[in-house]
Amino acid sequence: MILTTTQLFTTLLVYDSSDMKAAWSNFALGYEKLAAEESIPRSLQLQPFGIEFPGMGKVLAVAATWADANQEEGKKWFDKIAALGTCIMNMPEGKSVSAFTAFNETLLVYGSWGRGHTLNLEKYTAKTAEVFAKYTNLIPGGGIAISVHSLRSPAPSEESVFGARIDHIMLELVAMSGVQDFGVKGEHWAQAFLQELKEADPENLLESTYVSLTGQDIADYKKIYGPHYDKLVELKKKYDPDNVFKYAIPRLAV
Repeated sequence: MILTTTQLFTTLLVYDSSDMKAAWSNFALGYEKLAAEESIPRSLQLQPFGIEFPGMGKVLAVAATWADANQEEGKKWFDKIAALGTCIMNMPEGKSVSAFTAFNETLLVYGSWGRGHTLNLEKYTAKTAEVFAKYTNLIPGGGIAISVHSLRSPAPSEESVFGARIDHIMLELVAMSGVQDFGVKGEHWAQAFLQELKEADPENLLESTYVSLTGQDIADYKKIYGPHYDKLVELKKKYDPDNVFKYAIPRLAV
């Protein structure tokens, strides 16, 4: 997303999720079809969620952000995304960047149990959508959620240490809760989710993962950083030989 204005245009789209499999499939496959037919503006950022809302139950929702001064064009794109399913909520509004950030902070729980998990996927597929739907229905509660991010039209760069320099989607499992019992349940939910996704759609997985959400116990930094891994280790040994920053990400060996 490229910010070309001091004000963001945002909306929360909520789809009828009485048939969760249909909701995720319509969105995922509809999005891939739309992306193949049209050039989706870089000012448009979409963050789909599988989440439980008070009074609504478990739903597929999409937080959409338009970072351009032409809000009329932004609304057209919001409506196109809303049309990827039976949309029951679409309330666009303008927000300053600071107000948008402050609102997002209200969604955080300070003092929680659990952890985040992640996988990188090449694209949305029917198999992926089916697993997303199943585990949206299986969300244990306590604020646990599925969050999906995307990287579109990245500039190729051999100098970048970020491994996945292709269009892809990043799955974030928010398996954390302010209630300890839900933190435990969330971990079981996330592990089952990841395992089933790997088995159902293995050809759609990328080797690298988003480092900030990858646990130290499962991180494979050689895959995450690719050909830059050895250089990063060399710099770590040179500038931090005593491992003062041992809790940094990544925790490279010295």
